[in-house]
Amino acid sequence: MVGWIGWNGSATFGLLAGDISTSSATRTYESSNDVTAPASAFNALTVGPHTTKIQMHRISLATTTTVYLVAFSYFSAGTAFASYGKISARRVR
Repeated sequence: MVGWIGWNGSATFGLLAGDISTSSATRTYESSNDVTAPASAFNALTVGPHTTKIQMHRISLATTTTVYLVAFSYFSAGTAFASYGKISARRVR
């Protein structure tokens, strides 16, 4: 699986993070899934899209399972939001 999260807004960020999880609104904090960007990378990001890519990794499933794209951020000033997201997968036998 691989994922993309598009961010928008005008804020001073502390963190932008993305994850792929089998639990709704839950970050797994696994290094293979979790992508974070510290404040130094996105300090004072202004209006305009920024995309965070979640690297390809494997999820093994025995039955039909819902998989979620999770977006997380915190910021000290301004307004920010995840404006879009996409997850993509392929079946391997």
